[in-house]
Amino acid sequence: MEFKQMIQEFMEALQQRNIERVFSLITIDEDVNLILYNGARFHGGRQMLQLQAAWFSDPEWSLDFTILRTVETPEMAYALILVNYADPNLGAQPYAKQHYLSLIFIKKDNTWTLIHDQSTEAMGPAS
Repeated sequence: MEFKQMIQEFMEALQQRNIERVFSLITIDEDVNLILYNGARFHGGRQMLQLQAAWFSDPEWSLDFTILRTVETPEMAYALILVNYADPNLGAQPYAKQHYLSLIFIKKDNTWTLIHDQSTEAMGPAS
């Protein structure tokens, strides 16, 4: 599957909380880095899988996305995605913000493997 198609399907699976579909499209590297919008860093596939499972079990959040850019080589790929994320129960007040999501993948055994996932709050209008 081409990277652009995979990333579109990956993000749609996230939107739908379809964890089985997410992990049918990608694998997670055991040394993956996950950096959340608040700067918290998690390292390792096990931690990421636990966080994903907990996140997917929360029925309150929603996200919309626009893929801004992809770069693909035979061995590596990158995606920059603008995400509108909302969660009425995240903290003391409802949360609704835009984030830039940066995803870096390597290709292993013809499968895209996530090695870096970083979300940064978007400041000002997206361009």
